[in-house]
Amino acid sequence: MSSADDLVAFLDESRKPVRNRKTGKPDKARIYYVTAAAVVFRGDLDRCRKQLLEIETEVGFELHYGETMKSHQRRERVATALADLDSWEGFIFETPRPIANKKGSERTARSAQLRKAYTFFDGEGITSAVLETRSRASVGRATLDDRDIALLQKMQSKGEISRDLQISHASKEEPMLKIADFLASSRSDFLCSSDVSIYPLVGHRVTSVGSETSP
Repeated sequence: MSSADDLVAFLDESRKPVRNRKTGKPDKARIYYVTAAAVVFRGDLDRCRKQLLEIETEVGFELHYGETMKSHQRRERVATALADLDSWEGFIFETPRPIANKKGSERTARSAQLRKAYTFFDGEGITSAVLETRSRASVGRATLDDRDIALLQKMQSKGEISRDLQISHASKEEPMLKIADFLASSRSDFLCSSDVSIYPLVGHRVTSVGSETSP
């Protein structure tokens, strides 16, 4: 039975190519892959969703990070507004160095970061996690969402984590996923030197989990 005191995590990820610090050009051979989570008490969910929708009304656009790419001012406004909300806490799961942009590398990175996330959530007593649903695989093959679930079940069957944690998937229209989207995207922008000014505006609300670096 769920309770208002239950903690719920909302997760999204971002991938960005490394940029040459001198030329600013992307190095498509290497990427940063980041998973972020926004955690909130179940009892605060309705209030937080309402606040996020109010922010969208105020700024005049959706809080998806892609919508903020139209101007630096947009990103600053959203970062400041999110940082002012007191109902969520952020967590980052990332690789400390860029990974090769080749077949299978992104899947491996996601698996490693979700493993960290699941372990962390289990240790913190977080029993519910919602991930943004992703594109489906070809007919007869496991979907990307199926792989997220399979990883959780494998960890639970091996006794690595308890069976208390349950995960589900939701579309990007879920307001709480927009916080995770902004955290992951601003963090990957920071790491790849695309825009290093936005993440620090929300970074004080975020804890880096299991990373060897935490600027």
